[in-house]
Amino acid sequence: MIKTGTFTAVGSWSYTDVNKAVDLILENFKDLPSWPQLPKTSFYENMYVQYCEGLPCIKIDPENEKIYFDTSQDILQPIQQVYENYLTENYDYFKISEKYAKGLYNFKQKIEKKGKLPIVKGQTLGPVSLGLTLTDENKRLILYHEQIADAIVKTCVCKAVWQAEFLKEIADKVVIFIDEPYLVSFGSAYVNITREQIITMLNEIIDKLHELDVITGVHCCGSTDWSILMDTNIDIINFDAYLYSDSLMLYSEKIDDFLRRKKYLAWGIIPTSEDKIFSETPQSLYEKLFIKQDELVSKGVDKNNIIKQTIITPACGVGSLSEKAADRVIELLKEVSELYKKGLS
Repeated sequence: MIKTGTFTAVGSWSYTDVNKAVDLILENFKDLPSWPQLPKTSFYENMYVQYCEGLPCIKIDPENEKIYFDTSQDILQPIQQVYENYLTENYDYFKISEKYAKGLYNFKQKIEKKGKLPIVKGQTLGPVSLGLTLTDENKRLILYHEQIADAIVKTCVCKAVWQAEFLKEIADKVVIFIDEPYLVSFGSAYVNITREQIITMLNEIIDKLHELDVITGVHCCGSTDWSILMDTNIDIINFDAYLYSDSLMLYSEKIDDFLRRKKYLAWGIIPTSEDKIFSETPQSLYEKLFIKQDELVSKGVDKNNIIKQTIITPACGVGSLSEKAADRVIELLKEVSELYKKGLS
């Protein structure tokens, strides 16, 4: 379903005009367009705020740009609400409102006017990163609050399903990426979470999306234990190939098995730092990608599978960059993708 060399976005963009952002995506990302997160337009579009509707005991202070869980109140009733709506499959309870994601609604409206697309991509925040970023009123990481932690996972599941159904109205096929930047913290002395817990949490979301025939991906923009993701049921692993591809090379045997199961690697080969964006060229990035893929081949990974199951992305979201840099990222994505496809012919 996804053509080799297809390029797509990670999620966030630095544009402040929602119409401009969506128009640029629909004009340039023909093979796999994705709705834009626009964190510079509102605190509500911060990735840790954008997906918080429906979470139990959540408090948002937009004036001071703070978000936390208030566990000083009676927490049982809001947790019970999560489970009731989860069990009755009332996914609208967990929807992302337009106030929190203008790009999502603008994206859908524009596509509805033109007609259904073959495929679109969405993204959602994963429970590991949410739980290792947000805290309660006492600054305690919420993932360590046993009662709320499981409700967070159920909320993440329902939000992903709601979004998938929302996007199915405008596309024949839907791809949903789970953003998990905090997987880079796995193994740290400061993070008390096991690989089994991570796999279980992610599979709850992945398996539910698979029931809806949704293609699933996980994005992590740093170095992590990639075998964890390859032991989940995920279809696509999206990683920062510009800075952290060496960490992936340690798992060549796992990668070979992953690709033999018709999974994809999404190579984040387009840098997302201002200086590198303008110092690199499409040719230099294409060559870097080729070298990294050739290194995997030298480690025993089947070359044909690497080639057939390659997606090209930015290394991370570009929400913090200048608009000029964001424009350049789009340009680099298109040209590297073209070079990659030509290299296959």
